[in-house]
Amino acid sequence: MPGLQDLIHRLEEGAGVRVIRYALALFLFVALAVVYDVKCFRNFAGEEAMDTAQLARNIAEGRGYTTDYLRPASLALVKANSPDQNLQLTDRHPDLANAPVYPYLLAAWMKAVPMNHAILNPRKGLFRIHQPELMIAILNQILLLGSVVILFCLARSLFDEQVAWLASAIYSGTGLFWRFSVSGLSTSLLVLILLLLLSCLLWLERRGRDEPEGTSWKSVLSVSLLAGTLLGLGFLTRYAFGWMLIPVLGFVVLFLGRYRIAASVMILSMSLVISAPWLARNYRISGNLFGMAGYALVEGSLEIPDQRLIRSLAPDEVARKAGLKSVGRKLMGNLRDMVQNDLPRLGGNWTSAFFLAGLMIRFGDPSRGRMRYLVLGSILTMTLAQALGRTHLAVDSPEINSENLLVLTAPLVFLFGAVFFVMLLEQLELPKLPWLFSGVVV
Repeated sequence: MPGLQDLIHRLEEGAGVRVIRYALALFLFVALAVVYDVKCFRNFAGEEAMDTAQLARNIAEGRGYTTDYLRPASLALVKANSPDQNLQLTDRHPDLANAPVYPYLLAAWMKAVPMNHAILNPRKGLFRIHQPELMIAILNQILLLGSVVILFCLARSLFDEQVAWLASAIYSGTGLFWRFSVSGLSTSLLVLILLLLLSCLLWLERRGRDEPEGTSWKSVLSVSLLAGTLLGLGFLTRYAFGWMLIPVLGFVVLFLGRYRIAASVMILSMSLVISAPWLARNYRISGNLFGMAGYALVEGSLEIPDQRLIRSLAPDEVARKAGLKSVGRKLMGNLRDMVQNDLPRLGGNWTSAFFLAGLMIRFGDPSRGRMRYLVLGSILTMTLAQALGRTHLAVDSPEINSENLLVLTAPLVFLFGAVFFVMLLEQLELPKLPWLFSGVVV
């Protein structure tokens, strides 16, 4: 029976093996998610997650982009920039603290999935798990799965399937990202956006260098528009992500050959088109393009410690107390702390050591070396942005907070760390055991 023999061959050596392998990986990820949620989910603990969730609920229930978390500074800004100077606390207050993409995503999820906002169990009268918060955690774990898939595809395109499996396994098994997935923060979404952005840049770099047959200006401009869209969405997910514009444009200008000018213009223009309406909305309401986030540079400085600014009814006057020297002291102090603590344990596991050692490797494929430069530029940029924007949120929760920008680059560190580890395995000349060794180390 040729048909049966062909089916058996496909299952043993053909495409069937790959399908089975992917299905098994998906099953293991889902099983890990279930076990983690059962054992480790403890509802939201941070003010950022609760703030975003209540904002999303207001959107989902038709109350618009308004908040029940009233900050004195926000009230003062809205009143100062409103034609109606008799605003009441009973009025719906527009939110000025959160970028819009993640709250709107949560609102869509709340509309799509049944949410039970009851606090007490009607049968037992006990509170254990708030169901909407668990559903938000599940959404973030779906986003985590999506970023694992994109990392796998990126690693396989840059290197090979063994590196892709190892990097994806390390990422999937890192507890830090599971903690972020149940925190209610937008980190899982931002990692997915960043990996998609780098995939676009890799595609553009290869077309700009080799110009393979079939490459057209239309395709290059289309991917550039997609990259600009992702950059704009990342910025509207967390304003500090906008700093990624620096390494992205630097990469495009240096490595895209004759497409560099057109791609740079398209990326910058599209990101501005995406973000400009929201910035205009913030300016109209508060007189500040970034709303409350615009004060992050001076919050946490010696002159404005803790939450003094957001609790003030005259935030602009308080902000003027911190000059450039104060911001510089804040930057240097936070950089010193990050170099001593955050950078050495980037990603929460051993792979950062392999990444640092792998910086000495010279790759034959130019794309690999250029992407490594992009990763290094991203780490440097996020380090500076995190040091400048650090506020009381990072003090209240030093690791799991929205100001932790370095964690966004950790999957890329895992990728290049996995490359160095696989190269070490190959030097051992044990061709039959690399997968076993990889699995043991992971």
